[in-house]
Amino acid sequence: MRTQSEVSILVDMQPDPKIFFKVFLELGVKSLIPYIAFDARSIRSLLDDKNKKYFDSDFPVFYKN
Repeated sequence: MRTQSEVSILVDMQPDPKIFFKVFLELGVKSLIPYIAFDARSIRSLLDDKNKKYFDSDFPVFYKN
Protein backbone atom coordinates (compact mmCIF):
# COMPACT_ATOMS: atom_id res chain seq x y z
CA MET A 1 0.00 0.00 0.00
CA ARG A 2 1.34 3.34 -0.95
CA THR A 3 -1.26 5.88 0.10
CA GLN A 4 -3.66 6.53 2.94
CA SER A 5 -6.60 6.13 0.59
CA GLU A 6 -5.36 2.61 -0.24
CA VAL A 7 -5.34 1.82 3.48
CA SER A 8 -8.89 3.14 3.82
CA ILE A 9 -10.06 1.05 0.87
CA LEU A 10 -8.47 -2.06 2.37
CA VAL A 11 -10.14 -1.40 5.74
CA ASP A 12 -13.53 -0.86 4.10
CA MET A 13 -13.18 -4.04 2.02
CA GLN A 14 -13.01 -6.29 5.07
CA PRO A 15 -16.30 -8.12 5.66
CA ASP A 16 -15.71 -8.17 9.39
CA PRO A 17 -13.76 -5.39 11.18
CA LYS A 18 -12.91 -7.62 14.18
CA ILE A 19 -9.48 -8.26 12.70
CA PHE A 20 -8.57 -4.65 13.50
CA PHE A 21 -9.94 -4.72 17.05
CA LYS A 22 -8.51 -7.98 18.32
CA VAL A 23 -5.80 -10.05 16.69
CA PHE A 24 -3.48 -12.69 17.99
CA LEU A 25 0.05 -11.60 17.27
CA GLU A 26 3.21 -13.29 18.43
CA LEU A 27 3.13 -11.42 21.73
CA GLY A 28 -0.52 -12.11 22.51
CA VAL A 29 -3.79 -10.34 21.86
CA LYS A 30 -3.28 -6.89 20.37
CA SER A 31 -5.29 -4.20 18.64
CA LEU A 32 -4.23 -3.03 15.18
CA ILE A 33 -5.80 0.39 15.70
CA PRO A 34 -2.53 2.07 16.80
CA TYR A 35 -0.84 0.82 13.62
CA ILE A 36 -3.42 2.42 11.33
CA ALA A 37 -4.14 5.47 13.49
CA PHE A 38 -2.30 7.70 11.00
CA ASP A 39 -5.29 7.33 8.67
CA ALA A 40 -8.29 9.17 10.11
CA ARG A 41 -10.59 7.81 7.39
CA SER A 42 -9.87 4.21 8.38
CA ILE A 43 -10.40 4.95 12.07
CA ARG A 44 -13.65 6.80 11.32
CA SER A 45 -14.86 3.80 9.33
CA LEU A 46 -13.93 1.31 12.06
CA LEU A 47 -15.54 3.37 14.84
CA ASP A 48 -18.75 3.93 12.89
CA ASP A 49 -22.00 2.93 14.61
CA LYS A 50 -22.42 0.11 12.08
CA ASN A 51 -19.56 -1.70 13.88
CA LYS A 52 -20.84 -1.31 17.45
CA LYS A 53 -21.66 -5.01 17.65
CA TYR A 54 -17.94 -5.75 17.35
CA PHE A 55 -16.88 -3.56 20.28
CA ASP A 56 -15.96 -5.57 23.35
CA SER A 57 -15.75 -3.98 26.80
CA ASP A 58 -13.31 -6.71 27.89
CA PHE A 59 -10.95 -5.66 25.10
CA PRO A 60 -11.43 -1.92 24.47
CA VAL A 61 -10.35 -0.39 21.19
CA PHE A 62 -8.36 2.29 23.01
CA TYR A 63 -6.81 1.71 26.39
CA LYS A 64 -4.06 3.14 28.52
CA ASN A 65 -0.73 1.33 28.20
